[in-house]
Amino acid sequence: MFLKSLVFTGALLAAGAAQAVPLLPGTTLDQLAYFDTGKVVAGDPDFLGTQVASGSVSATEQRDGFSGGGVVDDLYTVTGQINFAVFETSSGHTTFGYDFRSIDDSLAGLLNGARVFSVSGFAGFEVDVGWILDFDPYVPLIERSADGDTITVTYLDPRDTQSDLIETILFKTDADTFDLMGEGEVVIEIDSFGDTTRSLSGLPQPAVIPLPMSGLLLLCALGGLGLSRRRAA
Repeated sequence: MFLKSLVFTGALLAAGAAQAVPLLPGTTLDQLAYFDTGKVVAGDPDFLGTQVASGSVSATEQRDGFSGGGVVDDLYTVTGQINFAVFETSSGHTTFGYDFRSIDDSLAGLLNGARVFSVSGFAGFEVDVGWILDFDPYVPLIERSADGDTITVTYLDPRDTQSDLIETILFKTDADTFDLMGEGEVVIEIDSFGDTTRSLSGLPQPAVIPLPMSGLLLLCALGGLGLSRRRAA
């Protein structure tokens, strides 16, 4: 649904812009905080622009279980998946879009799925929240860590989201650019086995454009000039 929705979104004319819903370090947004104001309409130039990257990362947890009077290998197979896309907007923002998916390929159990997802690398950057979906969003809580680095998205229950009815969560930042060195985690719940946290890598994260060597030399020269003036004084 993620890539399809982006194609659909980009094909339409803008119908207005979403209001900024800031996600400050150490704060949590519940659904009421962004339900109306954070909805991103088709073609919103403040959140969506030129798509510069996309991809997917996932982690799978498997457990043996009893069925039919015996042990069945990998009876429980649950995957937490993050599909992502990165946009550069005309207003100079870099937006990170995510589909957080839970895929249950188990042959037993009712409470199998990924329920909690986190993405890191946002320390030092401003973050505004938005979302895309024609239906009501299913995400109840979006939390940012006290140091501003990690954003955690928590669902009420583990879900099998292989269907297309899932919102795309957008994090608009003041970053100049991005890299694919970000880390993340997914919490996978399997029936009576409880929760297991799995690490993810290769996610996009905000970055700044490094100064060229000439700029660094200029800064060093200015710093040296200031130091010599203080000594002369």
